Amino acid sequence: MEKENDQIYCSHILQAIKEIESFVLGLSFENFKKDAKTQRAVTRNLEIIGEAAKRLSQQSTSKHPNIPWRNVAGMRDFLIHDYMDVDAKEIWKAAIDDIPELKKVISEISKNEN
Repeated sequence: MEKENDQIYCSHILQAIKEIESFVLGLSFENFKKDAKTQRAVTRNLEIIGEAAKRLSQQSTSKHPNIPWRNVAGMRDFLIHDYMDVDAKEIWKAAIDDIPELKKVISEISKNEN
């Protein structure tokens, strides 16, 4: 059952990553900062990633200690509960710097679960 659930959560994460990538493609930070709609779209997908990452099994996450799983899940909590303090720079950093590595790991987990 864990395997099937991890596969579902991985697919949710990969879909959210795909959407984030499409939202920021060709966008500079300056333009991102001015575009509330894109900021909200990226933020929502980071929330989805955090929630799905929280639900991944320990068996899957323990194989990838290079990913700060607690921080990935914690980002979701921060975005939901401290929504008034969300900084565009932090959202941008997550989208540009953190998402590519997470994508590699989630793709690997997804392949191993098949």
